Formats: sequence, structure tokens, C-alpha cells
Amino acid sequence: MKKLSLLLAGLCVAASVSAQAANTNVTSVNMVGFVNQNLIANQFHFSAVQMATVGGTNQSFDTLIGNQLPGGSVVFFWNSTSQAWAKATKAAPAKGGWGIYSNRQVSVGEGIFIHSTSNMTVSFAGEVPLAPTSTVSLVAGYNAIGYMYPVDMPFTNSVLFDGLSSGSILSFWDDTAVAWVKYTKAAPAKGGWGAGGSNLVLRAGQGFFATKSTIATNLFEVRPFTP
Repeated sequence: MKKLSLLLAGLCVAASVSAQAANTNVTSVNMVGFVNQNLIANQFHFSAVQMATVGGTNQSFDTLIGNQLPGGSVVFFWNSTSQAWAKATKAAPAKGGWGIYSNRQVSVGEGIFIHSTSNMTVSFAGEVPLAPTSTVSLVAGYNAIGYMYPVDMPFTNSVLFDGLSSGSILSFWDDTAVAWVKYTKAAPAKGGWGAGGSNLVLRAGQGFFATKSTIATNLFEVRPFTP
């Protein structure tokens, strides 16, 4: 995580980095639902998009969450191709709001860092994915992702548990410790993810980093419910 620590160290210049642990409420009616995320003023929250627009297309960032956040809020988008952050800051509406990022498309399974200037609850709303499987596309390197469906899921039931190769790492932000919590996959003969990974739960709306040490891979997450 040296590279990731250095990336976040840059964020710490402007503010101390912290994030609220996932505290979510999932509600759905006719498979249209929302995931609530509680934000603490001037702290970072690692979240994930888990629903598309009604009709199944990617959402624009501003429609999904941007218009809920107050002026001065900051969001960091991870670019898995360049392995770098893109920073968006919300200005006053008369000064352009989110600027070029207002129409940025966010996809199901994408993880984003949110920094709000006030205590608040934001809602990620949209259409619950109903396809029998969802594709998890991972590059060799850091991937900011979340579970593909808006439910809490034991990590052992996710395709990531068996699908990630030995040497892969999952990293979750702990707002209390202000530090990353890491789970590394050892060879099967040496225990795989170990006890920590076996007890891990992927929370609705929770973002995390999946780091692959080998080639790019597509995994296929199976829908965990019957429509």
C-alpha cells in the first residue's frame, strides 16, 4: 500500500483524512431503491455506486449525489488506467458548481471518496441491478470498487473471495483509526484470506480498493437475490 499511502498523503495536505464507516439503509420498491450514506463534516468517506439510472444506464455524478452536497465539498474519482486521482470541488452554482465533473458518468461498482463540508446524509438512488451476473473488471494495480449489489454481503460469498489471485489485497478505510485495514490473499496452502477475510462483510454503499498483483481480470458476481 506504499503507493496508495502516498496518494492519500497528498489529500492530507488540505485536510486530515477520515471516513465514516459504512452506515447504510437500503430500501427498494419495484427494484428502484436507495442507499443512504452518513457523512461527517470535513472527513472523508469511501463510498460506492451500486445502482444505475432507471432504465439501466450509468448515472451522472451530479444527478446521483453531487447536487446533494454543499459548496466546498470535494470528491475524488479513481482512474484505474492512469492509477491516479481526479479531484472535483464544488463551487457556488453561479461559478459553475462541479464544473466539468457535473456530467461525469459513474458506473455500478465504482468507488469514490467524498469529503463534505457539513454533517449530512446523502442518498444514492437508482435501479437495483437485476441481471443474473454483473461483471467486475479489474486491472493489474489499484481498483476503487464496491460490491455490485446494494446489500450487505459476507466476503466469502463474493466472487472476489475465490476469484482474486494470491498476492491480491483488499483495503478498507477505517475512520476511527484514520488508517487502511488490509487483507492479503496468501496461497491456499497458507490459509488464503485468513480468519480476518473469512469474517469480513462487504457493506451496502461501501467503497474499497482491490489491488491485483497480476494481469487484468473480469470476474462475474452472481445476483444474491431473486427479483
